[in-house]
Amino acid sequence: MHTVSCLLFNNRRIRIGSIVCSLLLLSVNSVFAQSAARIDAIYVDNITRSIIVGGAYLNNTPTMKVILGEAGMMGPMGLMGLPGTLGATGPESTQGIQGAAIPQGPSGTGYARTQAIFGTGPITHFDADGFKIDSPDAATIRLTNTAGGFLDFGLSAPTGCSVPTSTGATTTNTSQTFRFSFGAGETSSASLCTEGSMVLVTVHSQAAGVVRIFQCQRHTSNANVCQRLN
Repeated sequence: MHTVSCLLFNNRRIRIGSIVCSLLLLSVNSVFAQSAARIDAIYVDNITRSIIVGGAYLNNTPTMKVILGEAGMMGPMGLMGLPGTLGATGPESTQGIQGAAIPQGPSGTGYARTQAIFGTGPITHFDADGFKIDSPDAATIRLTNTAGGFLDFGLSAPTGCSVPTSTGATTTNTSQTFRFSFGAGETSSASLCTEGSMVLVTVHSQAAGVVRIFQCQRHTSNANVCQRLN
């Protein structure tokens, strides 16, 4: 015999493998009950798929061999069981500690104004990023290319300055002066009218990668002011 899956001695069952001996003994007894005084053991041979029955006076033969048939096909899978009941809701956790407040940063400050009070000009308002803003006199705002890089100049200024009324009020139209500049020393300028008139200056510096904006205004008959906005 090659291998033994299970044994049965004196009606005591021993499981070895996947076959239960008591079931085999029941079927053997039903066949050989009249011939066997007793059955001492049942052996299952897994290699030859046979059962060896051993006992006293079993058809006058101590041992008989029962050939097993082929295993049947696997039965269909059983139905899925019902879902289990939903567990109880767990206790609510405590609220976490509130984070510390972030202090507010200080308020930003704008760029300081520059004044050109005449006297003798020109007076510089700004000189960086490859260009300069200055005033040769109180009525003029001038742009100059200082580095020879590519610049876009733009000025919005009043046109047709008229004589102020008795209350000092003056109304006028606005025009734009604009150009591009490659060469160092190239300029563009705009004129202010009387006190309160304004010039808006916009310069794009390709080399610096910035667009700068300035607001300039006639302050008095002999002065003007400018302030950088960005």
